[in-house]
Amino acid sequence: MSNGEVKKLLVKLIDTSRVMMDLAYTALIYGNKDIAEEVLILEEDMDELRTRFEQQVISMKNKRGEEKEIVGLLRLGFLAEKLSDAAASIAEVVDKGIASHPVIKMAVEEAEDSITLTPINKRSTLVGKTINELKLEDRIGVHIIAVKKGKRWIYNPSGKEKIEEGNLIVASGFKEGLEILEKKAVG
Repeated sequence: MSNGEVKKLLVKLIDTSRVMMDLAYTALIYGNKDIAEEVLILEEDMDELRTRFEQQVISMKNKRGEEKEIVGLLRLGFLAEKLSDAAASIAEVVDKGIASHPVIKMAVEEAEDSITLTPINKRSTLVGKTINELKLEDRIGVHIIAVKKGKRWIYNPSGKEKIEEGNLIVASGFKEGLEILEKKAVG
């Protein structure tokens, strides 16, 4: 396996664990079992992904003295998977129907950065546009984490992903930007 392929697997581990944590917090904040279940499904995928990553790292041809770098790669994979385990633990709380403590809502309200779960209305100015066309990160500091289209979730959607009526968007950013996104979603 080439270094490039190992890099791709590591990037996927890191990106997926980050998305899982964002989705787990979203599930907790909104008490959304659907999102919690998605996190639990992703966690199973992460276990398989980490195993593939470790196998490929171990099979890499290395030069004498590169052992520390190999161990470093293995540790990064381990830590990304641990983060996904933490996200799954949060999701399990929601999946079991345990209500969030009011302190969680208070903490979210006071935090600079937050998460929103926003449905897209048919009158929304976002409908029919790609994520690139919307330039949400540049204009209002909002990052789209996931888009639900029907029953299918798209994680880390590409800039080419088109927003459609009925989509459900999970986004993160500063509160002011999220409030703008929510207004645009309504139309």
